[in-house]
Amino acid sequence: MADDSTDPPTDDSADPAESADGDDSGGDTDAAANSTRDSGDSTPETDAAAESALVDAVFGAIADDNRRYALYYLADRGATDVERLATVVAGWTSAGADPTAVVTPDERERVRVALHHVHLPRLEREEFVRYDREAGTVELADVPELLDTVLARSLDQRRREAGPRASGDSDWHDPRTDDAP
Repeated sequence: MADDSTDPPTDDSADPAESADGDDSGGDTDAAANSTRDSGDSTPETDAAAESALVDAVFGAIADDNRRYALYYLADRGATDVERLATVVAGWTSAGADPTAVVTPDERERVRVALHHVHLPRLEREEFVRYDREAGTVELADVPELLDTVLARSLDQRRREAGPRASGDSDWHDPRTDDAP
């Protein structure tokens, strides 16, 4: 794997093939989140609905390992091509199960297909990324502060759980979350 990948987040349940088969994390919240974010009417009810839809969208986005790992990478790099993103996500997914594992071309391809057909379109619908299918590029959009905070805390928590191997001198450490419980 290229040296683009820093210490991987750990996750015991990461299987890229599972994610490609279905996205059970609530497609109905996608439309609700976007319609309430774009609405110009502001009442306590619409503000509460927009906040609720945003929370649903953020946690729906990070509920899947492939999407979460893609967002971790994009939060650090800003933009990349789908091929590189698939390589990094497949590596982190594999390392979560076995830090010494080597990603096979088939595993990487499964992740690339899942990113292309399922995860990146979902993140694009939520307006968290801009995905150019023809050029094969993806970049992080202007994400809500909630998503930025949740990603940073999630990554720091995974690093603490993984122990010193993952928390050392990595460029993934986020000082904004040093006070996290």
